[in-house]
Amino acid sequence: MINVTIGLQVLLAVCFTQLQVRTVFVGDNSMLEASRIPNNRAVRWGGTRFGLVPTLSREAETIVAAGQSAVPALLDALADPNTFVTAHVLLTRVTGVRYETFPRWNGLKVDLRATNEVEIDPEQRTRLAGQWKQYFQTTPRPTTLCPAPTEDR
Repeated sequence: MINVTIGLQVLLAVCFTQLQVRTVFVGDNSMLEASRIPNNRAVRWGGTRFGLVPTLSREAETIVAAGQSAVPALLDALADPNTFVTAHVLLTRVTGVRYETFPRWNGLKVDLRATNEVEIDPEQRTRLAGQWKQYFQTTPRPTTLCPAPTEDR
């Protein structure tokens, strides 16, 4: 028998990836680990006349549903060149910060080519991690992501 305490929210997401079933538990009493953050392929990029548009995989969307409990793992995932894009997009969605979509998507430089190929320089991760760290250390929270000290525009 499972006892469920008041206020405990558990999100169970079953994702079918390459014929394997992965289960991700996220909630008030279980912290998401950075190793559970999907890699950068979980974000597909498109463009409209209004700017860049990221689309998240179902697995990544389950992390958005976890809300603030996912933030520590997302901040850790910013350091990894294989997950920093997904972490940045998820942090933007989870926090609800206002952001620009062109020429950068919330400070992330995305080179979207006419062939639908996407190139994102992983060296941006250090700057983005610093901006998110500053955001979470600021009280009250700003409405936008804090600008980098030397923005490389």
